[in-house]
Amino acid sequence: MRGPRIRPLGRVSTHQGRHNVKKMPDDEPAQTRISETGLAALQAALPGLARLMPEIADRWWKCNFAARAGAWTNSQWQLRQGDKLLRLCAVTRPKYKEDLDAFMEQYSKPLHAAIASRDLPLFNTLFDQAVQEANRYHESWNKAHIQWALPETPPPGIRFVPDPLPAPGSNT
Repeated sequence: MRGPRIRPLGRVSTHQGRHNVKKMPDDEPAQTRISETGLAALQAALPGLARLMPEIADRWWKCNFAARAGAWTNSQWQLRQGDKLLRLCAVTRPKYKEDLDAFMEQYSKPLHAAIASRDLPLFNTLFDQAVQEANRYHESWNKAHIQWALPETPPPGIRFVPDPLPAPGSNT
């Protein structure tokens, strides 16, 4: 079953082989097969950080416990999924974009490197620093009441299977 058909938000014209998109007014409705909704209403329906941050926290929780178990592939995947959610936050709530981008550059990127090198002590140090910085961001945005802490127990419903050790002499 196909989803609703949505009319493009701009008119596309081709001129000398280039695609030019002319922006339509923000108040022009987007039309689907089932309804016509204004762009402001669609924007208001997008998830905010109150809905997305618990999903990000869940990914970070899983990322940490996967690394502890030596399930480095799973840890890397969980962190990538968390990064995707952070990028979504930057789209749905652009006022946070600069801080979210900085966080990913300064904290997620080094964590990816620690995971790739399977360096658990470095991972733990970087992870703790990232959590402290995330909580500082909460404070800077007048959300000091939100202080995330890594749960003491692994997340339920998932088993972290350690990655096989690389073959001697291999580069992986």
